[in-house]
Amino acid sequence: MRSELIRGLSPEEVKERAAILKGGRPTREIYKQVLEGKYQQLIQKVLTEKNYTDVSWAAYQADMIGEARAIKYMLELLTLDQEEI
Repeated sequence: MRSELIRGLSPEEVKERAAILKGGRPTREIYKQVLEGKYQQLIQKVLTEKNYTDVSWAAYQADMIGEARAIKYMLELLTLDQEEI
């Protein structure tokens, strides 16, 4: 289990958190599907959109890359193998 999900918890709280995460698998899968679609759209946009004529194109590009990074991190948090729980 990712340490971010259990940081600062007592051993008993870790067991409770594991049970919650195990029971929430269907919900996590729904969120993963939504985020994976958004991630793919964003990556496609980053790779294909040509906005170099805009004065702030570098900031815009960096913003999209940052958003992709955040989505990827959330996908990693939502992806738990059964043996991790």
